[in-house]
Amino acid sequence: MRLRLATVLAILVALGAGCQVSRALKQSIPASAAVGTQDERTQRISAVIRDTMRKEHIPGVAVAVIDGGAIVWAQGFGWRDVGKRLPVDTDTQFQVASISKPVTLRMLLCHRAGMVPHGFLGYSGSKAPPTLLEVLGRRNALADWLTGNYLGSVKVKYPPDTEFRYSGGGYCVVQKVVEDVTGEPFDTVMSKTLLEPLQMSRSHFHQPPPEQETENTARGRHDPITWLRSQTARRCSSATDSAPRSGRESGRLSACPT
Repeated sequence: MRLRLATVLAILVALGAGCQVSRALKQSIPASAAVGTQDERTQRISAVIRDTMRKEHIPGVAVAVIDGGAIVWAQGFGWRDVGKRLPVDTDTQFQVASISKPVTLRMLLCHRAGMVPHGFLGYSGSKAPPTLLEVLGRRNALADWLTGNYLGSVKVKYPPDTEFRYSGGGYCVVQKVVEDVTGEPFDTVMSKTLLEPLQMSRSHFHQPPPEQETENTARGRHDPITWLRSQTARRCSSATDSAPRSGRESGRLSACPT
């Protein structure tokens, strides 16, 4: 019963956040000041970007065109925070997800190591994320069984090189190998060996991001937990502003968190 209730609640929260994005995209989608070339070609590209954002329900995106190693055009579109209507610009930071898988351990990187799970649900921004060792050490037999190892424990499920199975969990193992070999945190290793030589001063592997950079970080889709709490607080605030007119209303007020 609890599992069903949690599933229904998660779906409702996701729908609520999705509706907010849809409403925002029906309005005029803002664009930041452009960097570099501005001509008929970039205008056509901008129109395609806005159409695609509406079609795919993408709240915010930053685009850069590179030619000969130099940026010839860059521009931000939409919102980095839909709820606060904060726009994306060319300095807005986005999570790049699986694009950040740069190390080469062949079997793990080509997803044929027999490892699961596929990925992770993510974590609320209000709490510190678990450490790498906590992620690797956790066992969640219920999630393994319910999702067919799509979510759940990091482990070897199949004989290596017998089948392709996308594994975000396998990359956690890659991260641990890099840290064990170098004796340094993964984000430090990646900064020294990859980002600094490429002069990518606005990119990093820190999680969570440094506080000084979070003001211009894309948050296009609401964190469901934060969104749910804000909705609950708003309803409770409205309820407590007026006296209850019946026992049923009084019961509603008592359900609000204090």
